[in-house]
Amino acid sequence: MSAKIRSISNTNNSKEEGPDFDWLIGVWENNQTNNTYEEWHWDEDKQLEGLGYRLVQGEKVVSEHIRIFQRDDEFIYEAKLPNHDDPIVFRIVRITEGGFTCENVDYDFPKKISYELNGYDILHTQLSSSKRHLKFDFRKVQ
Repeated sequence: MSAKIRSISNTNNSKEEGPDFDWLIGVWENNQTNNTYEEWHWDEDKQLEGLGYRLVQGEKVVSEHIRIFQRDDEFIYEAKLPNHDDPIVFRIVRITEGGFTCENVDYDFPKKISYELNGYDILHTQLSSSKRHLKFDFRKVQ
């Protein structure tokens, strides 16, 4: 697989060349928990937006709004939780053709988040700190 370059917007809407995150686009079902999903798409500004949610009686119950964007010369993974005023900001410290790792050493949990694509339709995610480690496997359903 060759690396593709995609234009992604930073916060002042100027276009910068950046890594390919197209592999993340779609709806991913968590294999460990019933009716739990992550859904990613490009917005009109070519930033990645996503939702973490559960399906409850056919309705989406959102647990987080997530996005990936470029700020200055770095990429940011941002999570906004429903009961928190401010988003949690993670700096992306490693990017590969089918994955990335981001960190926020000042946050309690997680301090590190990683996404790794396995093949076309399996996504491994990890949330970790020095005392706690969670792994999730997602399957692409759309």
